[in-house]
Amino acid sequence: MSPQHFKKEHDSFQYNISILSACLALFSALSSLMLTRSFNRSVMTKSEEAIVQAKITDQWAYYQSKNIRLDILQSSTQNKISKENQKKEQDLEIKKNEIYKTARELEKQKDELNIKSQRLSDIAQFFSSAVALIQIALMLMPLTYLKESKNFFLMGAGIGGVGVLLLFAGLARFLMLAHK
Repeated sequence: MSPQHFKKEHDSFQYNISILSACLALFSALSSLMLTRSFNRSVMTKSEEAIVQAKITDQWAYYQSKNIRLDILQSSTQNKISKENQKKEQDLEIKKNEIYKTARELEKQKDELNIKSQRLSDIAQFFSSAVALIQIALMLMPLTYLKESKNFFLMGAGIGGVGVLLLFAGLARFLMLAHK
């Protein structure tokens, strides 16, 4: 092999290392960004869930107070049933049913928020794994250059490739969840 051929091959190898390193750095930054974004959305969704849970508790307390009020009204008016008392009982019963329906709707909303938060947390795991693998691949690039080893290069490219696949899998899940 001539020295010029060796230099050309060496420059080409350096070029490949540089391009792969730049791509891996880009994907690492994107993975980090999406990790933070999905984790923050998960936390915000959990906060919304806690607010809804407080509303549910309020609704059930209100429901119980109406129940108690209805029981008191019924027991105090057993002997004297008037149209006015019957109207009060009917109104309380209607209000009690409305409160019950609202509480059930809030519970359904809370359950949906819980599921969404869990999915966002699961998606964050994809991005977390992607960041770790891409960072490992980036760490192998200087070793590739120093050792001039194609094995390190291939190992770094393979590990980085798996990290990039995890990044895109997480992105697909994140986008699907956003469109639901």
